[in-house]
Amino acid sequence: MNEENIVSLLTKHDIKYTDFSDYQLIDLNFLLEENVVSRNENDLLFFSKYQNMMLRLYYNIWSYEVINYYNFPSVFNTYVGNSYQKLIDDSIEKGIFCTESTLFAKPEIDFMNYLLNDSFNNSKGIRNKHEHGDSLDDDNSYYEDYLYSVIVFLVYIVKINEELHFQNLLHGNEGYWLEPEP
Repeated sequence: MNEENIVSLLTKHDIKYTDFSDYQLIDLNFLLEENVVSRNENDLLFFSKYQNMMLRLYYNIWSYEVINYYNFPSVFNTYVGNSYQKLIDDSIEKGIFCTESTLFAKPEIDFMNYLLNDSFNNSKGIRNKHEHGDSLDDDNSYYEDYLYSVIVFLVYIVKINEELHFQNLLHGNEGYWLEPEP
């Protein structure tokens, strides 16, 4: 059996603890001790419901560097309820996850820095690219920078709209529409 990772291996096949080589047992024992994987009385390895949920959280953090507390999956989804939010809260309390209260997540901040500042080797750096009184003969450069600045404005608009949407949903309102307070 050859799979891409241990999650695929244990999900698609019945694998016993004794199926692993001695050199692999060190890592496997670590996963068992940290409650990432479980072992039953028949020596089969498996993931419990809790472990599957944690794996989904880890996968998304690995892939995107961040998860949205209210939208993982949606806290407003009545079928799932807020089981992921409880799991996230427990993980924060244990020090596994950390939180930040910012408008932009770290990957979004990195993207904005890429566009606006000279933070990376290949940054666009449009914030200070055009000095006052300096003009370029290349209109395409101005047009390209204009389009990047439109992207920046759109990102701000989307993020602010997302915050207003979640605030309204948390207060039991429709979501996107602001309603005057009584």
